[in-house]
Amino acid sequence: LLKRREAREPIHYILGDREFWSLSLHVGPGVLIPRPDTETLVNAALQWIPADLDPVYVADVGCGSGAVGLAIAMERPGVRLYATDIAPVPLETTRENVALLGLGQRVAVLEGPLLDPIPRNRPVEWVVSNPPYIPSLEIEGLMPAVSRWEPRTALDGGPDGLDVYRALLPYAARRATKGVLVEIGMGQGPEVIDLMRRAGLERIET
Repeated sequence: LLKRREAREPIHYILGDREFWSLSLHVGPGVLIPRPDTETLVNAALQWIPADLDPVYVADVGCGSGAVGLAIAMERPGVRLYATDIAPVPLETTRENVALLGLGQRVAVLEGPLLDPIPRNRPVEWVVSNPPYIPSLEIEGLMPAVSRWEPRTALDGGPDGLDVYRALLPYAARRATKGVLVEIGMGQGPEVIDLMRRAGLERIET
């Protein structure tokens, strides 16, 4: 264990779990480690999703360990969750966490980009996402536990960090009937607001 940590492997990979929103979630190599900052995204979603509404259809795009969507589902019994990702390891990790939390009857874990794996005839009211938003050239300058170990696909947002937003926001705006919530990087607010407006979204807040 010490040798692994000496190599700057993240402590949560070594221990095999991470607390997020008071939930103990399985994490491991190949999955982005949930951060406390991302609880802000969960809190924002809970402010919009009524506690007494059933059903409510939520899509967690780029689910990783499932942290965001599963936290929302635990707080809102009416939520029916689609958790999507493009990589096998995050999908398997999300499935493990769905089982750990006993949410198998309310969560579908689906492989594919963005909202593509959700059947067209299935309703989507809310889209939530913590997409990769770090500019490509900044990744090597991050802490070694991040730059060496965490999956590049969950970090790298392209030259300016906004590649996934350009693809996701117009798609989500067409599909979601209630709203779209995304985490953003420091200083990206004005650009993401502009992308949201161009996608046709209204009542935008940061």
